[in-house]
Amino acid sequence: MSGFKIKYISLLLSLVFVMSCAYYNILFNAKQKYESGEKRIKESSGKEITPEMRKDFYDAIDKCWKLLNIYGDSSAYAADALLLIGKSHWQVEEYIKSERHLQQFTKRYPNSDLITEANLWLGKALEKLDRDDEAIQFLNMALSADEDDEINAQVYLSLGSVYYKKEIYERARDQLNQAIEASDDDNLMGEAQFLIAETYFDQKDYEQSAENFNKVKEYSTHIDFLFKSFMRKIDCYVEMDQYDIAIELLEENSSDDRFLNHKSVLRARIGDLFKIQGKFIEATEEYDDVLSLYPKTEGSAMAAYGMAQLMEFAYSALDSARVLYQRVGKEYRKSELSQEADNRSRILDQYQKIEANIKRDMDDLEKFKKALADDDSVVTAENDNQVAEPSQSARSDPKKKAASKKPAARTLEEIEESLEKNRFAKAEFFLLTLADYDSAIASYSTFIMVSEDSILVPKAHYALYYIYGYELNNSTKADSIKSKILREFPSSVYANYFRGQVESEIVSRDEKSPYKYLYLQGEALMSEGQYFDAIDIFTQIAVEDSGSEIAQKARYTNAWIYENKLEDIPNAVHAYTLVAEEYPNTEMGKIAEAKIKVPVKSDIPDSVSAVSDSMEIYIPGGSDSTNTGDDIQEWPTPDEVEQNNQTQKPDLNNPDN
Repeated sequence: MSGFKIKYISLLLSLVFVMSCAYYNILFNAKQKYESGEKRIKESSGKEITPEMRKDFYDAIDKCWKLLNIYGDSSAYAADALLLIGKSHWQVEEYIKSERHLQQFTKRYPNSDLITEANLWLGKALEKLDRDDEAIQFLNMALSADEDDEINAQVYLSLGSVYYKKEIYERARDQLNQAIEASDDDNLMGEAQFLIAETYFDQKDYEQSAENFNKVKEYSTHIDFLFKSFMRKIDCYVEMDQYDIAIELLEENSSDDRFLNHKSVLRARIGDLFKIQGKFIEATEEYDDVLSLYPKTEGSAMAAYGMAQLMEFAYSALDSARVLYQRVGKEYRKSELSQEADNRSRILDQYQKIEANIKRDMDDLEKFKKALADDDSVVTAENDNQVAEPSQSARSDPKKKAASKKPAARTLEEIEESLEKNRFAKAEFFLLTLADYDSAIASYSTFIMVSEDSILVPKAHYALYYIYGYELNNSTKADSIKSKILREFPSSVYANYFRGQVESEIVSRDEKSPYKYLYLQGEALMSEGQYFDAIDIFTQIAVEDSGSEIAQKARYTNAWIYENKLEDIPNAVHAYTLVAEEYPNTEMGKIAEAKIKVPVKSDIPDSVSAVSDSMEIYIPGGSDSTNTGDDIQEWPTPDEVEQNNQTQKPDLNNPDN
């Protein structure tokens, strides 16, 4: 062989060796990143994937793709790279991506030495995607094809988890016990033992459950996991009504140095158990201690929530309850109770506004009656409610100036109409928002008694029928109310419904929605001239209940306020634009679209005559123009648009339709 050929072969072998080393180094670095992420998970509390963990796994994914892109999917380590990609996506909870890449692996490398591990992780991904039967299939393939104890242990653990989800508890416990027998990994054995305890808890065998939660400490040494198991054991004693034992265990462990970081939670839980037993003074003292000694902790958030419940349900101190609910998220942003506390705070705020509106109506009604009794004129009653001359600050502040433009005092008819509306809103609030049926029955009954001539009386009777018939299962009472509706309100939509003349549901989505009551509050603020507060409420409705009829009306009302009450044309145009964009095919959407266009007759819907002579049309990117003329009519209010929509539909209250 010539010297040239020898040098050529040597150079070629060197290049192959260098490429092989580079290839291996990329994979080695990817595996290091994956193992770093795994280590972080084992050392963490396991509550969430941290940014540091994500970075490790994403780095592993990037390196594996780099390897595949450079060297192709038929190279020696391509299978390793693709498997690591699937596993890494699983670790960052991207289960769809994980399943897709692992499916690719099983099809591309069915004879690989890594196929067993791929089947294991594919089964784990399918479990997370709630494709349990497929998960069992691939997990069993992994179990039958490999003798590796640690992989078998993972398979048994995953199978136990799937059977637990499917509520096949005996099979689940069998798999989980085999996972413990096959493994020597503390975290895996502790997780399996925890799930065994959960199976007994779900079957309401709380003694066995408590015993098995107690066994977790035999396998796992991770403090956060041990604490989680201990708290689940406390739940078992609570379910067995053994509160004294539970409190004793909580007090004992609150002095355990291992649980030092969880002391606030242990103390707050003691307060919860006092509250459950009706020991409100002891509960209050415990909550106070937690709030003062352990501020800005998970336990202080629990204490704030528990104290709020005491204020709301035990002491009826709704203002204090609302403030405490608002405090929960401030104490601990990640608290699981934060969202529920915000909801309760909002609900109490709605209720207090309804009560305030009722009180205002009652006070105004009393003034009116007193004026009549004293033989005064209506003007006297109006003088009691007239708005004082705006202050200098109000004159200089457009927002305050607009808010100060309150209308004259309400007439007797307006006061009575408002009182009727608010009383009915209170009854519906108890029914649809709080599901407090006793209070709803009392409120509807009061409404019927004091508002005999109201058009809402048939609906109040139907609400009582619904409560007794569907919520309290009192068919005798429900049938009695049904007979009364048919007898006394034969032309009502409810009577037609009972006679089978109405096919659709009596109560629509919007009538069940708590946002209906928010809208009533917004209307009350409008009537008082508090336009910016009303806009805030209507905006909340539009955002949180987007797509509903009440949200559509709220959007339109905001625009109408800006135009007709605040005379703020740019904001009016912006608000009408939102209506036109979100509800383009509705009556309100067509009106809004016409509002923001140059008033050419062909652009205006048939149901809309022309632009209001008080409205300047603002053209984004163009010039302003004002349309005036004798043929111009006023644009409809939100209620008028809604009434117009109703007249275009069959009148369900008329039995002839």
